[in-house]
Amino acid sequence: MNDDDPAHASIRAVESAVELARAEVRLAVSEARETVKRLAVSIALSVAAAFFLAVTFVVAVFFPVLWAFRPTAALFCALIALAFALPTALVAALRWRSPRPPPEEPRRAPLTHNAGGSRHAVQ
Repeated sequence: MNDDDPAHASIRAVESAVELARAEVRLAVSEARETVKRLAVSIALSVAAAFFLAVTFVVAVFFPVLWAFRPTAALFCALIALAFALPTALVAALRWRSPRPPPEEPRRAPLTHNAGGSRHAVQ
């Protein structure tokens, strides 16, 4: 058989199209996986920030009672609660506001024709 045979050329074209489609699907799946990971981290940070802010709110509500009995302990409780709440809330807010990181340029393999050991349906 000849390399100029239209049947071989059409088979190679279809196989190339299938390989391209598979590569596109793999790319879409990897981008979706990355987006899900980024979303999961953002949600986890938001939950942690909400928890620490709730603890800070409870400490703020009970601050006058704590201050009446132990002013130093009340101050340390408030500072510790703020030390956890503020950075976590800030990081969570920045995480939600930051755009998606730019995609890296994919490293493409050079296109070569595998004439000898090809896996064509018709040989």
